[in-house]
Amino acid sequence: MSIEAMEGVLKYWDSALMEPKIVAFEPWKITVDTSNHTNDRNNSTNRKYARLFTAMALVIPKNGYILYADNNPDWPGGDHQHHYYDFYKTDLGKPTGNMVEVRTGLAYKKFENGLAAYNRTSSSQSFSVNGSDNITLGSLEGIIKTN
Repeated sequence: MSIEAMEGVLKYWDSALMEPKIVAFEPWKITVDTSNHTNDRNNSTNRKYARLFTAMALVIPKNGYILYADNNPDWPGGDHQHHYYDFYKTDLGKPTGNMVEVRTGLAYKKFENGLAAYNRTSSSQSFSVNGSDNITLGSLEGIIKTN
């Protein structure tokens, strides 16, 4: 599934589910090395995608959940194995608003203690928050930023 399609599915389920709702998002990591699962989960490619998908799960749904998991055949001990990335521990507090879609594929959401934003497009994108905070995101980049 393309990242654009994933974005569409997140938007759909956020609008279609009844309250109370939790939109669970489980994209699979990029498998490079099945001999060392920890290194594979924590390589630069997987850290980048984990951050992008985490930002999407924070920004799009009102109440989102993320599990950036191994592919099914990556580990013989079962499905849904994963890594706890350091940015999962970021305390953003509660959302102070809904998703702001700057343009197609570029969006952010403000929280009590910061913001999350993602750019799923193929080029670098810039935008401003409150007319002063300028943010630039590279292609396929997500940020989880505290104040």
